[in-house]
Amino acid sequence: MPSVRKLGVRNLQIGPVGGTVTFMSHPSLTSDRVGNVLCISVDDGKANAFSPSLLVAMSQELADAEADAQIRSVVIAGNQKAFFAGFDLEVINSGDSKAITEMTTAGGAFIRHVYGASVPVVAASTGHAGAAGALLLCG
Repeated sequence: MPSVRKLGVRNLQIGPVGGTVTFMSHPSLTSDRVGNVLCISVDDGKANAFSPSLLVAMSQELADAEADAQIRSVVIAGNQKAFFAGFDLEVINSGDSKAITEMTTAGGAFIRHVYGASVPVVAASTGHAGAAGALLLCG
């Protein structure tokens, strides 16, 4: 019988559950391993902007999933209001060219990583997706 697991702020039917392990590598990110699926959920309480640290954490979660022979697919989800809003405007508006470069470089690397992942990656969106968030949906 399929199981319904809480993912972010909505329920997602993902199939039989063989056990769940939850990991946190960023304050806004939760990874739930449910059977052979890794569910990466992000909820910063706002629009889920891609900060440099969030992008690095998400890329690391995906790399870990690819390295784990038991993981057959990855689901990436945001919160109910926003899937992902794109790059963090606070970083962009800061004028700090080093931080902006770090963020956009990490963002490009993450999107390329998702598109070229060795496991299927599913974007589960229940909210708005803007800018780089929309790119993630297109993969």
